[in-house]
Amino acid sequence: MSAIFTQEETLASELRWALHEIRTLRRVVPICSNCMSVRDDEGLWQRVEVFVRNHTEAEFSHGICPDCAAFLCPSVSGVSESDSE
Repeated sequence: MSAIFTQEETLASELRWALHEIRTLRRVVPICSNCMSVRDDEGLWQRVEVFVRNHTEAEFSHGICPDCAAFLCPSVSGVSESDSE
């Protein structure tokens, strides 16, 4: 009888975790249109990377996409703004 109870406990735990995961992935995230900061549940604004790291298992690495490289550093990127249009 205790083996069945243990299986039921395990299943209940797995279902609670699955529900937590669904809630984590299905929510509206208020984000600033300008700086892309995210407002958390306490009303504080933080960088999107921090918010995602705190609410998921995701980690970020940073780089510069070709369009931004051409805009920010045209002499270094080797791509002019007219080439990226």
